Amino acid sequence: MLSNKLSTFNTNSFNQNILKPAGTAYRWSTRPRWDIREIVTLGLILLLALSLRVYFITGIEQPGPFSDGQNYNIMVRQLLDKKVYGYRSESPNAYVTPGFPMFLALVYKLHGYYPESPVTAVRIYQALMLTAAVGLVYLIGRKSGSRFTAAAAALVAAVYPPLIWSASAFLTESLFTFLFLAYIYSIILALERNSLALSGVSGAFFGIAVLTKPQLALLFFVPFVLTWLQYEKRNTLKMFLIFSIFFFLVMTPWWVRNYLTFNEVILTATQTGNPLLAGADPYYRLGVEKLFEGVAPEDQTRHAVNRIISGFRNETLLYLKWFTVGKFSIMFGEPWERYTGDFFLGLKIIHLPVVVLGWLGLLAGIGHPSLRVLTAAVIVMTLVQLIFLPLPRYVFHLMPLLIIGSAHFIGVIWRTVQRARISY
Repeated sequence: MLSNKLSTFNTNSFNQNILKPAGTAYRWSTRPRWDIREIVTLGLILLLALSLRVYFITGIEQPGPFSDGQNYNIMVRQLLDKKVYGYRSESPNAYVTPGFPMFLALVYKLHGYYPESPVTAVRIYQALMLTAAVGLVYLIGRKSGSRFTAAAAALVAAVYPPLIWSASAFLTESLFTFLFLAYIYSIILALERNSLALSGVSGAFFGIAVLTKPQLALLFFVPFVLTWLQYEKRNTLKMFLIFSIFFFLVMTPWWVRNYLTFNEVILTATQTGNPLLAGADPYYRLGVEKLFEGVAPEDQTRHAVNRIISGFRNETLLYLKWFTVGKFSIMFGEPWERYTGDFFLGLKIIHLPVVVLGWLGLLAGIGHPSLRVLTAAVIVMTLVQLIFLPLPRYVFHLMPLLIIGSAHFIGVIWRTVQRARISY
């Protein structure tokens, strides 16, 4: 009898929803308290994650910054030397948002950038952020499922190859993935605890993340709308107000700089036309050179919109397929790959199971309050990216959420089987 009661307690404690309507926006979690075994488990996973990333950076020969990475390197050195913020230009521009360049500038200033840029230092900091991201995967998984979900998701995130390789890239992905997960976790906590302070923290993380990758801005209302529809409205509005204030405080210096420099309102960046036009060529029939031939940078957005409208009008099925299953399969069909020296290359095999089970887990768990936030984020960000150039790199930041979704799905299946066996 005692063992039956213990079994019932464990199953219930791991399966209760953490957020339930009860006169406040969200109730306190009923998740079990932390114990020494759980802390040790998380510590070992984080140690594994950090060890793999540091070894990859320092133990395997890495190429220097190239392509976009070299453009960022040149931009930041120019910013520090000449006080000119311009991407691929010696004149000021707003082609990219300042999140990643400011991170690089801080590292360059701390470690020096003459005679050479502190490439290894940047990569070490990115390895630390990606290790912290593994910790955030655990915390979000714990809120969204159970200790099993949290530990399984964090372990997969620790060894998922692109989450290791990306530490070496001079690109926005490592920084943005950390900030994105910090925002997701903080907004879940804010809504769960009905906390104005945590709403402000979440708004700050959201603002810094938007300054790193602007497309995140479309999630601005989403968690609060979901809460508004199902829970008490008054506290939700207060939290949204505080969230918005901190978001605007983070964004305001960038807006003021753009207005004073260019005498126009630029909310995020001016590079939208490039990826939009690049994504308007179904299955790359024309190729990049012909697609951009004769199109001035300032006309790229208009040209892309006209091309998309004309395509849907004259080749409806082709463009419909391209802007749905075509781009989706390209973005999620393969992991984002960089130079790896074959490091952990065999673990690429986990990518497709994570994608398939992750989508199933998030869609099936849409009734779970915490998972609902994750599901909404993945759906919105995927829909946004379907408009632009489809690359696995551009949905890289969604993979940790899909890893959580896949762990949750496996946990649900396992518990269902166990209950069926007990009933039988």
